[in-house]
Amino acid sequence: MRYRSVALSALGVCLAAPALGQDITLELLDTLDLSELSVVTPSVYVGTYPVSIAWDGSSLYIGGADATGSATQTEIAEIVNALDGPGSWSVRAVGGSLATTPALRSRPGLDWDDALGLLATHDLGTDALPDQIQVFNRTLPGDPLALVTASASGSGVAGPGWDAGPGGVGFTRSDLSVGPIVGVVDYRAIEPTNSQAVGFLGPIGFDPVTLTGLYNAALGGPVIDTTTGQDALWRDVDFHPDGAIAARATQDLVIAERDATNSVTTVLRIDDASDQALVTGNNAAWINGATCLTQDVVVWNDRGPGCLGTLVEALRFTNRDGTDATFVIEDNAGVEITAWPRSNCLYDFAWDEAGERLFVLESLTRLVYVLEVCDAGGPVCLPDINGDGVLDNGDIGSFVTLFIAGDIAADFNGDGIIDNGDIGSFVGAFQAGC
Repeated sequence: MRYRSVALSALGVCLAAPALGQDITLELLDTLDLSELSVVTPSVYVGTYPVSIAWDGSSLYIGGADATGSATQTEIAEIVNALDGPGSWSVRAVGGSLATTPALRSRPGLDWDDALGLLATHDLGTDALPDQIQVFNRTLPGDPLALVTASASGSGVAGPGWDAGPGGVGFTRSDLSVGPIVGVVDYRAIEPTNSQAVGFLGPIGFDPVTLTGLYNAALGGPVIDTTTGQDALWRDVDFHPDGAIAARATQDLVIAERDATNSVTTVLRIDDASDQALVTGNNAAWINGATCLTQDVVVWNDRGPGCLGTLVEALRFTNRDGTDATFVIEDNAGVEITAWPRSNCLYDFAWDEAGERLFVLESLTRLVYVLEVCDAGGPVCLPDINGDGVLDNGDIGSFVTLFIAGDIAADFNGDGIIDNGDIGSFVGAFQAGC
């Protein structure tokens, strides 16, 4: 990056303005075919279709659904070295995951934490049965996962997420350690103090050591009810490292911010015009820390009853401030990919922040698309606003224009607000150079 010495003038006063969306370009790096996991022998059998995924940096974990019409023994699969190609894959079962999946039920959600391991839910069709929320971990790197603990009760109908709490500082757990807890959104959950259903209230947390000791609304958990109790059909949840919540309520997306007391301060509900009372397979995931994005986004699937669409028709990206983000998927030559198989719009997601890769599971076709969100070919120079490879007065003028217009590209400190803090961040980045 070339740098020209220029005089920095005052950039103006704080201007509050509505933020605009951003464009996202994704490159298709690989397509993984998981068909062998839906064959009872000799592969690890996850079920008729894969429906949930998680990524730990080298292994991809797969949970499935039983669509056979009768109860079936299924397992969670681990694909070791998943990005090294099918000839290099080593597929093994997650130890302790073998169980009977009732007809038309599934393992709807998986999530990974480097310290705590794999979090999984297993929907058994009722909240009266045990083992519907489970944690798996390994003793040494490379070892197979094994079951660590499972819930005594509680439904596994909704997707789970590791919740590091507001600010990412964690919670004090039963063993007095501090760290993430197990977060679920579950419309079957019951508030123990008054025996009332609290699924519509939002995430309910479980101690990961024992999967007991509810952290819920009455005990200080986050409440994200946006419908005065009328909507109890939560389907999935994902937690941003700083505590923000992304959840699926019916077919809508809910983004909720939390303060240091674990109270929700703002709630954004992004409406899906095709709302229905109950549609399974509606998922969401945070894309956080991507160097090329001006703010973090949530990826989710627009899945209505009888949906039959392609990947680009079913996916939606929503900025943290609630605005839409447009996207395009290209091949490695930079050409937009327009030919995609039609599917039932059931997608699940795993975000790899370190590699800036998004894994998208397409259930019906049994494919996983590996998408690069940012070009790994070189560093991003954020203060080069006009993209001409030179830091000069042109970039200052471009920043001022964006700032006055209230464009989200001027949100240099990433807090979702266009104010004086962004001026200081831009000036600092400009003076540091690239």
